[in-house]
Amino acid sequence: MPQTSLPGTTLDFDQSQKPSYPVPVETVLEYYQPNADGSPPAANDLEIQYGQKSLNRHPVKVQDMRQKQFTLEKNGFTLIPFQSEMVAREDFADKAKVKAEYYPEVAEQIKSVTKAKQVLILNHNVRSAAKPKMNWDLQKIEHVGPMRRVHVDVAPAGIEEAVIKRVGADYMDTIKGRWKLINAWKPITTVMRDPLCIADAESTPDDDLINVQRFRPDGTLSEERYMVKAGVKDHEWYFAPNQRPDELLLFNQYSDFADRGIADRVAHAAFVVPGTDDQPTRESVEVRALVVY
Repeated sequence: MPQTSLPGTTLDFDQSQKPSYPVPVETVLEYYQPNADGSPPAANDLEIQYGQKSLNRHPVKVQDMRQKQFTLEKNGFTLIPFQSEMVAREDFADKAKVKAEYYPEVAEQIKSVTKAKQVLILNHNVRSAAKPKMNWDLQKIEHVGPMRRVHVDVAPAGIEEAVIKRVGADYMDTIKGRWKLINAWKPITTVMRDPLCIADAESTPDDDLINVQRFRPDGTLSEERYMVKAGVKDHEWYFAPNQRPDELLLFNQYSDFADRGIADRVAHAAFVVPGTDDQPTRESVEVRALVVY
């Protein structure tokens, strides 16, 4: 398997900016709640898909990822230094500028870390509100707030929507068996509330993942993803307290490798740090990258 992280990159950060709250953080994560008989709830129920129903609010402890070394190939994620030339929040509101300037920066960083032959940025999402904007009557949903439902972005049946429609079936045939999907997540301003946490892949067995077909608000078919249920054993959760704009979190979401393993699909979610509701709203940008070896 290709080398997918740089040794020691998670241990060299300036930790002078300590959070105002104790770490590990004792909080609650929003896990998926199957029906009583174990079957999944209705796939086209948007309130379920967007975390309004079928929730299991499960208590967890979220630890500081800067205290250990994590790698993409073993744990499914890594935290690395990254200084973007785009620093103003106004820059990230300009979709064309993000694509023209930020995409190449992130692609080059991922390529350097993973030693991949090619990195294509597929899409991005900017979050700059305390919660998603939802109007159930109009079936209108905007993902401008943190996603608190524990999930993995892409399951096997979701590749058509997530990747193939974006780059073409002919190109995908040429890279069969040698590509991954990696998310790159970073703050636009230092994260004071609603941080992103990642589950160590080694603590998250396949039995805790549930394939759920997603639908768009207009009823059309979207990607299939994994929802995550609380396991018999608690998952191990990590985050970067007060994560700064010069810290980039990389985590695996899918792999087409023949030896695809649990580190290639990483569960993640935003979570509430008790006592931080009065802090500035989290502003962050995430991109999904097709990484070709």
